Amino acid sequence: MGLNWYLTDDGIDVSGTLTEYLLNDGPEFYNCDSDLFQELKKIVYADKERTVTRIERSGLLPEDTKYYSQLLEPNRDYRQNWFTKSLDHFAGSDIIFLDPDNNILLNDTGFDYTANGSKYTFPSEVERYYSKGYSLIVYNHANRQNIADYLKRFDFIKTNSLFDKARVFIMKYNRLQVRYYLLIMQPEHREKVEKCVDEMLEESWGMRWPRWQKPHFEKLEL
Repeated sequence: MGLNWYLTDDGIDVSGTLTEYLLNDGPEFYNCDSDLFQELKKIVYADKERTVTRIERSGLLPEDTKYYSQLLEPNRDYRQNWFTKSLDHFAGSDIIFLDPDNNILLNDTGFDYTANGSKYTFPSEVERYYSKGYSLIVYNHANRQNIADYLKRFDFIKTNSLFDKARVFIMKYNRLQVRYYLLIMQPEHREKVEKCVDEMLEESWGMRWPRWQKPHFEKLEL
């Protein structure tokens, strides 16, 4: 596995503050993954050390996970060099998780080299990663668009023959603020990854809890 944090200088940004669920040891979250729950609670509330470095040394992800933590700065040449270095860094990985602050960029050019653009993954970057043989999981934070309009940001996958043999689907997270995790699987990774996803949804992550109409996660076709 590889993880590109798309790390930016947070400054006074107050996003990412929805952590109160960790103070409630109720079964809705705890039973999904008790080890994960307890470690996140320790990091956030006991150690008060919410940093990517702390996550990297937490042991939550496999020991051989490759993390790309180089700061992403709002400059065209810098970003292009930053991305090229990431391709080399992840050599030997199978699946890369992309963690932009916001989501995949949706605009007419597919690029934005401002500070705001640093909060997005560019469609061309998704294409480059996939063309190198990596499967991808891409974080996407929902906005106020309806789901049909929001999902248009993924249309570049449908129109690019590069992805003709890819298995593409979405994991929608329904709690607190909606998130969409876009999975783009290479043919050789498809069976194993999708089996893990389906088994996950058969357990607590995919349950319809009494106080909610929807499960934590649901699988959507693109």
